[in-house]
Amino acid sequence: TAEDKEVGDDWAVIKPEEDTESWDLSLGGVGLAMDSAIRISGAASAASGGDADFTKMDRFNALAEASDTDVNAAMSATGAALIASGMGQELYKDPGLTTVREVTYAPVDAVVKALSSTPNAAALSGAKSIAVNFLGGNDLISGEAVDAANLLVQNMDFGPKNVKIVVNAVSYKDIPDGTASVTVMAVGGEGGSDDAASAAADGGL
Repeated sequence: TAEDKEVGDDWAVIKPEEDTESWDLSLGGVGLAMDSAIRISGAASAASGGDADFTKMDRFNALAEASDTDVNAAMSATGAALIASGMGQELYKDPGLTTVREVTYAPVDAVVKALSSTPNAAALSGAKSIAVNFLGGNDLISGEAVDAANLLVQNMDFGPKNVKIVVNAVSYKDIPDGTASVTVMAVGGEGGSDDAASAAADGGL
């Protein structure tokens, strides 16, 4: 019955008919996951045309919005430079009666937007590594970020095939579902702090 189920936009809790206990999704692991910022990290390879893979997960209590001044100061401290960025949204094509349904996921759309911009090729000079950072809502999943990262690596000239490419994807409840952004940065260039560069490569910028 309707009383036996709690339903959200993309989740549902089914309760036993005889259940008399109260249910509070803000408690326990479910609430913790829904309220936290989750970051998965890994790498991609220019030599193999992407081959992105995530191997680490971290949880944070929240994300803090930084001002343009703080971002510029952090980038200066790291010796980092912006290569390209893009904002994407999940797109559906009505299949109608004769066509196949087409879905473009938000991280892929963000990469398409980044590739259609004019990448800062000069920023690649002297970079020790490239950071590809995705940010999305609670509906962001690893497979979407992997596909998007591979598309980026296959279509953007990162210079030497042995350049280190770090990929991070962060999901957080305050980011609207169905949207995502990608920021591609050259980190560890001349004059950068190694500690700050590591923070940028870990998705801290």
